[in-house]
Amino acid sequence: MRDGPMTAKLPLSAFIICLNEEAYLGNCIESLEQCAEIVIVDSGSTDGTAALVQSYIDAGWPISFHARALARLCRTEAVRARAVQ
Repeated sequence: MRDGPMTAKLPLSAFIICLNEEAYLGNCIESLEQCAEIVIVDSGSTDGTAALVQSYIDAGWPISFHARALARLCRTEAVRARAVQ
C-alpha cells in the first residue's frame, strides 16, 4: 500500500459497496487514486475488510467508510415491509 494517493485529484467521487472483499479491495482503492473522494459502504463483512479500509484511511487516503450501513438499511426496510402487511 502506498501512503496516500500521489497524483493530482480529479473532482470525482467513487463509491464502493463491498462484502468480504479484503483480498481485492486494496487494488480497487489504489486504482481510484485520482478521485477526490472515495466512499466505501461495507455490507457486514466478516473478514478483514474493515481493518484494510482503516489502514488506507490512516495512510491519508480520502475515504469515507460506512460499515454495515447497507445491511442495517435492508433490515429496516424488511421490518417496515412486514409492518405494512
